[in-house]
Amino acid sequence: MQFAEIQRRVMDYLRKTDVTHHIKNIINSAMRDIEREHNFNCMLSSTSGSINTGDTQIATPSNLKELILFAVETGVNTYQFLRKGNIKQVMENLRLYSGTNGLPTYYAVYGGYINFYPKADKDYNYYLDFYKYTDELVNETDSNFWTNQGSDILIYMSLFEAYNFLGDTQKAVQFYQLAQAKVLDLLRVEGNSNITRRVVARWLYLI
Repeated sequence: MQFAEIQRRVMDYLRKTDVTHHIKNIINSAMRDIEREHNFNCMLSSTSGSINTGDTQIATPSNLKELILFAVETGVNTYQFLRKGNIKQVMENLRLYSGTNGLPTYYAVYGGYINFYPKADKDYNYYLDFYKYTDELVNETDSNFWTNQGSDILIYMSLFEAYNFLGDTQKAVQFYQLAQAKVLDLLRVEGNSNITRRVVARWLYLI
């Protein structure tokens, strides 16, 4: 289903013209709210790149929500899995031990960067597994997981957003409950709670 059809269906439910100019923003806001509350398989992504000698950070992937795994290649089929710390610890260690270079061990995400300690002692390849927010719907022909497999959830959450905008709390609550019931069904189908374990297992060559 395309973005234009989602708009039409939401407007058919509402039968109001006072949200027409806001409908695209309402639908995109609904999509973002769905993804803020839960992690879904459709949000899982991965990327790779290079760390250069002396580096202490890499840019976060676009639309990053949550980093699951940060691995640095140390040899043929061997990897260092960095441990998540907090930004204060990482930056303090970099300050106190500015002359220390080594294999990156700890990381923290802050300000559009994945910061790590210690400074890289040589060039490394890195690999990331992460959840990312879906790109906003812009063009009438745009489509994604939510307009296709998750269209009921997106429509119900859009109606929740729209009725909140219109000040109709009772109807907003009704459509929020419908959306959440569909979300729970989707999570049961996906087995979403096991996804991090599956990602780690892939790196350990268990699957």
